Amino acid sequence: MKGGLACMLSAFLKIAYGKYKLKRSLKLILTVDEEADMRGVERVLSSGWVKKNSYVLDAEPTSGSIRLSHKGRLWFHIEVDGITAHASMPEKGADAIAAMAKFITELRDMIEELPEDDELGRTTVTFGRIDGGKQPYIVPDYCETYIDIRNVPPNDTSIISKLIDSAKLAAEHYIPGVRIKCESTGSRTYIKKDNNSYLLKELRNVCKDVNGVVAELSVFTGYTDTAVIAARHNNINCASYGPGDLGLAHKPDEFVPIEDLIRCEEVYYTLAKRLCLNIGE
Repeated sequence: MKGGLACMLSAFLKIAYGKYKLKRSLKLILTVDEEADMRGVERVLSSGWVKKNSYVLDAEPTSGSIRLSHKGRLWFHIEVDGITAHASMPEKGADAIAAMAKFITELRDMIEELPEDDELGRTTVTFGRIDGGKQPYIVPDYCETYIDIRNVPPNDTSIISKLIDSAKLAAEHYIPGVRIKCESTGSRTYIKKDNNSYLLKELRNVCKDVNGVVAELSVFTGYTDTAVIAARHNNINCASYGPGDLGLAHKPDEFVPIEDLIRCEEVYYTLAKRLCLNIGE
């Protein structure tokens, strides 16, 4: 993100120091907490800094492509309460970990059977963290997991929630005596690109002029601040285009090639001039 930030800052300063007479306002907005609860962009929205008719571009790494589409992002916290017992007499207890294993298997199988979307692909589920039990000789009376589901149309929140409930009932039936609590801890809707987006049209034109090739359109596999804005305002002019490769994100040796920085800075600067100065209209 430091690479994308540097490109945005440089392009912004060129416009500012160029003393251009702007026909549209130009804002540089820096946010925090994008990886978690996205409190930064939520404050941007509550402060009214962006509207339905705003052109919004983030600098996420996109490997030279333009990304408007996002899978949804649903988070759940699952807690299983069981009954402790000596491991030599497991019938006296209710194994919370075994119930969680049943829950996970049931939910994964149901997720894999969901219909796919022609643009966004299939819905996926990841059990990113799991904790439970005390000792190998004690039937575990507690287990919890945190779930990340990336959903696509037509699999909305209500459909996914029904699957969660079905997996819960299956696990409780499989291990009598356990009680399972399911809590939704985050919900972000999926975004599909709109080919009528003016920002998309102008960004593709700029990329072709600067890079000599037409930028490909692709799906953003993660979820971005820009997607939050697109969903909240039903804004079709929200896109991601930035230096670097998302596949390198969160790696211990992540990096951004210098040529990517140069390319994106020129794209941002040229796009800002066209949008704010009406150059080429």
